[in-house]
Amino acid sequence: MACGVSGFRSGDMLKESGILSYNYRVERGSVRAEERSREIAECMPGPDMDAALKGEKPMEQEEYRYWGEETRSRGTYRKQEPVKGELMSVAEMGRLLGLKKTDRYWLVHKNLFDTTIYLGKIWIIRESFEKWYAGQVKYRKVDGEEPGSELRKSSFSPRDIAQMLGLSETTVYEILNRERIETIEVDCRRRVPKEAFDKWYAGQNRYRTKKDRKRDEEAERESISMPEMAKLLGIPRKQVYGILKSPGYKELFETVVIAGQKRITKESFYRFLDSQEKYRLHAASEDPDALQEKSSRLFNFRQRKLLEGGSARCSGNAENLTVEEAALMAGVSRVTVNGWIRKGYLQAKRIGKAAWINREEFERWMQEPHSAKGTPEIKDNKD
Repeated sequence: MACGVSGFRSGDMLKESGILSYNYRVERGSVRAEERSREIAECMPGPDMDAALKGEKPMEQEEYRYWGEETRSRGTYRKQEPVKGELMSVAEMGRLLGLKKTDRYWLVHKNLFDTTIYLGKIWIIRESFEKWYAGQVKYRKVDGEEPGSELRKSSFSPRDIAQMLGLSETTVYEILNRERIETIEVDCRRRVPKEAFDKWYAGQNRYRTKKDRKRDEEAERESISMPEMAKLLGIPRKQVYGILKSPGYKELFETVVIAGQKRITKESFYRFLDSQEKYRLHAASEDPDALQEKSSRLFNFRQRKLLEGGSARCSGNAENLTVEEAALMAGVSRVTVNGWIRKGYLQAKRIGKAAWINREEFERWMQEPHSAKGTPEIKDNKD
């Protein structure tokens, strides 16, 4: 079917005027193109257009271009300007998330992300889709990054909290309900804002994150709790608090707070043991000779070595003292005792690298006036 527009066919006229979209393929002699040209003509009726389409009156080139401009600006099938931003079809979105057709359009109609109509089809604005994807955790891309990247910056899931605290998810839900911690709902799932979690975590000392537990391990190894002190001394916990408040002992103790719990440093606890004869460590050894030791200071010293993982062979006995034990009894350092041995003030026998001092001779020597024999007075700041 020819059109009297200076030799232009109706399909060519549409294509030339720029109002045919790419999804209307125009082939020479296409009936669909002819029908489309008539539909457009009906949108802009006029005697000249009717005559041109009937082939009764040819349309001049200038008139044809004028008609094309009018159609592009006002017609139903006017040429559309490209949409700003990268677009994604609904089908592409479905393939990306592994969704079937019904589920794809369900997401579109829920207005979860921005869409536009372009060339008669629904298109998804990719930037809006990616923003939605980063703020939810229900849908996951078949191949791509994990969802909820933005959501995870501001909140925790119960599973996240369980992993941080080393608990089960069931326990975490019990804590959320019991402590009435603030939660939000995202895609029908509960999440805890980070601010709410941090506020709860700072206000309790029962639960700790793996990171905090690892940080506190060293401090815990170098300290003991009040119940541990009571167990080591074999006394009630109430009596431990009495010792800590006693004017004669309280200056000896140093305390640290770990995860909200007050603990006693081992160094200060041992200092307390070495300074008195009243309290003895609960026996870590069943050796009769060790249990019959009369000096509480020496007994505590030996038991402490055993509790720290040492061997009884490294400690003295009823007949002999180690250099450390002699230093403890004399109230001086090991360096001073080794100096006395080198100068001949004390007699010691060596077994391997260890020096053993006869206890009876040592105690008798300690009672002698050392300054009269030319030995230094037994005064020393422990190194």
